Amino acid sequence: MAETNNLSARMNAKYSKMSKGQKKLTAYISENYDEAAFLTASRMGEIVGVSESTVVRFASFLGYKGYPQFMEAMGDIVKGRLAQSEKPETITRRASDDKLFSTFFKNDIENLKETMRNIGDENFNNAVDVICRSSRVYVIGLGDNSLLAEYFNNLMLRITSDVKLIKHSDISGLFGRLIDINENDVVVAVSMKPYSLKTLKALEYANDRNAKIVSITDTLLSPVNMYSSCNLAVSSDMSDIMGSFTSGCALIQALFLSILRKNNARFNRRTEALEGVLEEYQLVDDGTIGFAE
Repeated sequence: MAETNNLSARMNAKYSKMSKGQKKLTAYISENYDEAAFLTASRMGEIVGVSESTVVRFASFLGYKGYPQFMEAMGDIVKGRLAQSEKPETITRRASDDKLFSTFFKNDIENLKETMRNIGDENFNNAVDVICRSSRVYVIGLGDNSLLAEYFNNLMLRITSDVKLIKHSDISGLFGRLIDINENDVVVAVSMKPYSLKTLKALEYANDRNAKIVSITDTLLSPVNMYSSCNLAVSSDMSDIMGSFTSGCALIQALFLSILRKNNARFNRRTEALEGVLEEYQLVDDGTIGFAE
């Protein structure tokens, strides 16, 4: 499937600009590709509760020449899922003990491929631009999500000191760190199942103050996407008791490197300043350059 024709990537990239009816169509299609791919525009409108013309305009809004091309894009996803279903090791995760290692790695390779297809270059570059244009970066991740949030925070501290990490779930501490947020700032929210109501409340607060929100989540239908201006959906499928962080880590590294390329001079100044401190105070450099809290 060509990257430029990927329906999930297009819906992700344009989600923040969709009307209420278009978001209803996105929700239905995201959950029912196998059914939607065979529906007429009229029938899909009936099921979702919008007009036939809204469905046709939605296809045009996403950049397709017409509804037939839109149906073809939905069919491509159905074909991709059928192809994956032919790989029982990857999907069912019922590997024998002696194949556990190779099965998990194969599964994560599929996660990375799916993440790349779903996000797409346009959506990714938009997230980078939003972060780079912001005065301050707030990074929030509660529970298990705090691992990825802290990783992104530590990387960003190599570039700027104007980054704040929110990983504790106590209400006063959470909102205390957000109290000064404004329209010049951005929140990077890491929120994958199980979703946190406190994260949603924090994003609602940031949204009410016109801050930009970039979400790193596990599905286009994640509740955090109600507030985000840029949705980065990673595939984290692994087992019934845990999700995979591989795609999330890869995405965070890609974000950091792209942001770094736009802020290389600032990174060099901070690195030189740190090296000066190490030398002045006769500290031993352990071979890493970082500004972790």
